Amino acid sequence: MLDEFIKEYKEKFLKEYRSCFWGRVDRVCSILLDPKNHASFYLKNRLKHLMGFENKPLEIAVVGQFSSGKSTFLNSLFKSNLLPTGVVPVTAKVIKIKYCSFEMIKIKHLNGLEEILEITNLSNFVDQRLNLKSIQSIEIYANIDILKKFTFLDTPGLNSININDTNEAIAILNDACSIVWISLIDNAARSSEKDGLNLVSKSVLNNSICLLSQKDRLSNAEIDRVLEYSKDVFKDYFKNIVAISSKEENMGLKNSGFDEFINFLDKIYINKNEIIKDKFIQIINLLKDEREFYIKFYNDLMKIIEFNLEKILNNLDDNLKIYLYEFEKIYANIKEISNSFSTIFENSIKIEKGYFLVQKKGFLNKNSYEKVVYEFPNFNKDFAFSKMIYNNDGLIFRRLKSKSIKLRDEILSNLNLNYNILMDEILLFKAKFETYQKKSQIHSTTQTSKIQKLASEVYEFILKDYENKFQKISQKIMLFFEKVDIKIISNYENSILLTGHYVSDRILNSINAYKSDPLTFSIFYPNFNDFNENLLKNLHYYEFEDDFLAEKSFIKKCIIELKEQLNINLQKNRNFLINHIDKHKEILKELDFCIGIINNESI
Repeated sequence: MLDEFIKEYKEKFLKEYRSCFWGRVDRVCSILLDPKNHASFYLKNRLKHLMGFENKPLEIAVVGQFSSGKSTFLNSLFKSNLLPTGVVPVTAKVIKIKYCSFEMIKIKHLNGLEEILEITNLSNFVDQRLNLKSIQSIEIYANIDILKKFTFLDTPGLNSININDTNEAIAILNDACSIVWISLIDNAARSSEKDGLNLVSKSVLNNSICLLSQKDRLSNAEIDRVLEYSKDVFKDYFKNIVAISSKEENMGLKNSGFDEFINFLDKIYINKNEIIKDKFIQIINLLKDEREFYIKFYNDLMKIIEFNLEKILNNLDDNLKIYLYEFEKIYANIKEISNSFSTIFENSIKIEKGYFLVQKKGFLNKNSYEKVVYEFPNFNKDFAFSKMIYNNDGLIFRRLKSKSIKLRDEILSNLNLNYNILMDEILLFKAKFETYQKKSQIHSTTQTSKIQKLASEVYEFILKDYENKFQKISQKIMLFFEKVDIKIISNYENSILLTGHYVSDRILNSINAYKSDPLTFSIFYPNFNDFNENLLKNLHYYEFEDDFLAEKSFIKKCIIELKEQLNINLQKNRNFLINHIDKHKEILKELDFCIGIINNESI
């Protein structure tokens, strides 16, 4: 096991690469295929394909509108009737034409079956009028010298009757090292051709040529005019535009245009490494675009959270100022109601006279009594109770309850609105990316899945924590107002009764004590403060003083706690997102490093 680890370590970190171009290619591929980059299946195959060009011919795609003479051109180039030709679109599938010492065709079917057949059977597999959906690829092998340097791809026309074949052709064009674009000379440089060319990458077109076929049908002056017009229309697409004639080439005429084309191929062959280098740079730039998208994705999500959290925190501060004022009002309202009820209690007292008999002192007065007249407060508590509880004065506390419920609901509603600010933006983000599709086959399928997963599960990843924090504070606020209701607002009747009975009992007790010993005891005359203090006590007024009035009142502590929790969540989100951003930035650096390697720059 240790030996395997050492071997793997050496292969990954101590591997030596050749100092030539292809050694640099190997080094770049090892970086791009590092497991942490989650290379797509397509990218792996693409890199394998490009690395293979060290020991195999370059691939040249022959393309154009159907019936533009592609197969005829190739037959003339090969000096062989290798490919079927006709007035109908006969090239239904991309045909790879490769070198071999003997002729044959290889047919690969989608079910994995391979057939090796004589080349005379080719026409059975290329006619667009036939149903060829089961065929995956067609390869022709022929003993032709030019195929030692180049593999040619004979493609369906871009206006093929089969849209899938056309799409296949476009994909193959972008994979090719060079393109031979063939147009009929008397119908050249049409807008439909430009539409097709716009689907091909610039790196491929930079090594491509346009051939205007059947020049034998025009005079030299007409050819010059068409060339001038085509070069103007196609100036951003091709390195060169040449008029050719397969007919003249087959007749052995020197001015067929084929010599210019052969010169073009020679230059392509000489620049083989540069072409492959451009391919790699194109791939690396696509991979850079991918990583920049991921960085932007995570950055955008972080900005959404930060921007909306800042808005929420500011809202909470603004709301708190209103809540503090309302809390003070409610607390003051309780005191005002207590004052009002205490006044009713006080007004329910009338001073009346009473008397009691006291035995006269002395032996002779043993059975004699004297009448003692005194004044006492007659507290009509039932009158007070009826006025405060059963008549309109009792509505005061019901109005206070309405104010309390209104404030509670306003606080809870504002908390919900603040949470919805973040939720709405996050859900918009989710809708935008949960079905995200990668922009290129080269991009990582694994990373694309991660983007989709984070977007589709953004509630679990992001929103749930915020929702929990808002719910926790909301529950705490609901419990507080419930407590206030139970102990103060809904308790007002009990508080009134307790206060009335307490004062009444105290009056009676003081009268009884006075009657027993007038010199020691005095009669209790309750005043406004006696009622008020007792009523406030029974209303738990002082118990709630800190919650309503303190520097850190209940609502202030709740908002501060919520803000702290939101900031903790924000930092947690930042750490999560920045971690992803840093990983992709590191890969971006590696991709820049790869460009330096492939360009043979000092690293």
